[in-house]
Amino acid sequence: MTLHRHNSSTAVLRALAVSILIHGLVLWVGRDLPDAGSSMVIRSALQVQVAGATKATETPSDVVLNSHSRPLRSPELARPLHRESDVQSVVPVVESSPETVASSNPTTTSSAAPDAAPGMPVGKPISGPVAHQPGPDAGGLRQYRLALGVQAGRFKRYPSSARAAGREGRVVLLLAVAQAGGAVRVSLARSSGHDALDEAALEMMRLAAARTPLPESLLGQSLAFELPVDYSLRDD
Repeated sequence: MTLHRHNSSTAVLRALAVSILIHGLVLWVGRDLPDAGSSMVIRSALQVQVAGATKATETPSDVVLNSHSRPLRSPELARPLHRESDVQSVVPVVESSPETVASSNPTTTSSAAPDAAPGMPVGKPISGPVAHQPGPDAGGLRQYRLALGVQAGRFKRYPSSARAAGREGRVVLLLAVAQAGGAVRVSLARSSGHDALDEAALEMMRLAAARTPLPESLLGQSLAFELPVDYSLRDD
């Protein structure tokens, strides 16, 4: 009789332990549910052996967890020792010395203009004022041009090749006189488009300049001017 009671007590304790484990498992699965509004039905059966005979004892067959049941309390996360607002970031401040500032801006020091040598004036022109050079006398220049025209008329000729070909044109000559005196230089300023006419005009003006003296108002002055020479078959 005593042995039978002992076996019955052992079976009851085992059944109780299994029931506790199953309920704990149900609670553990319930805390990881993905959707609070969904329902989960857990069915479990517990078999208890009493006095060597097997008796099927069912635990509450349906355990429903839905959104109306009391929510399971999740374990609290460990609180941080310090709040984020209490943690202040410390940025080291490095005081810049004058030497550091000078080395960080090498272009400023190197691009600075060197000091002027002692005793040398700054901002003053080295050379003195440029003397004003008066132009040639207008009356004397007009007199010289007229005299050249008279002499050029004496030596003007129409090239026969240009006349035969019926060529006409204007030749512009440049006459220049140096300040120190000397012969008048005659050069071609603008061509007529025909070599025969250009050569004839140059020869004519060289002969005329050699026989035309400069007026007294133009002596010792440098001058340059242009003279046009026209070649036309109607004027011949």
